[in-house]
Amino acid sequence: MFISLTYGSINNIEKKAKIGTSSIRRKSQILCFNPNIEVVNLRGNVDTRIRKLTEQGLDAIILAYAGVKRMGFDEYIKEVLPFEIMVPPAGQGAIGIEIRDESEALHMLKPINHEKSFLEVAVERKLQTAIGGGCQTPLGINAEVKGEKIDLHVVLCKDNGEFSIKDKFEGSVNFPDKLVAEALKAVLSK
Repeated sequence: MFISLTYGSINNIEKKAKIGTSSIRRKSQILCFNPNIEVVNLRGNVDTRIRKLTEQGLDAIILAYAGVKRMGFDEYIKEVLPFEIMVPPAGQGAIGIEIRDESEALHMLKPINHEKSFLEVAVERKLQTAIGGGCQTPLGINAEVKGEKIDLHVVLCKDNGEFSIKDKFEGSVNFPDKLVAEALKAVLSK
């Protein structure tokens, strides 16, 4: 999401504006959107990054919506960036519980599992694993279950902001592996 004290939207950013982010994925997608923007490395907790917006004379910063929302800094949000501009990484905002085995613990946790979110994250992670992307790969993957279908947004950029692939795929909730295979084939062809 987009935070700025100067601009109400990322679409209004002028040439040579300085935008702060710590993510290679976000940097690449920002440069894909507008190659005239200067991306500045920005580290720290959410409140530290928001403070650095002023201290470092930045025009805007890009942060994960889930973190800003969770920390209660909603009032700083100017715009939630659409998938056409910024696709989050696989599993962004999801909360998971890891267990050692599937016996009693799995049975106890089943009632709190959110099936829709579970399927979305499973699709995202399966594609990310197949591609081989990690924290240092400018790869965005977002699956969204809408009724009986899954929308899958995938973006893979080069570090300089050139797209390798940016596409949306649709598939059935009954055949998520087929959707992942289709997206993987498109990514590998690029």
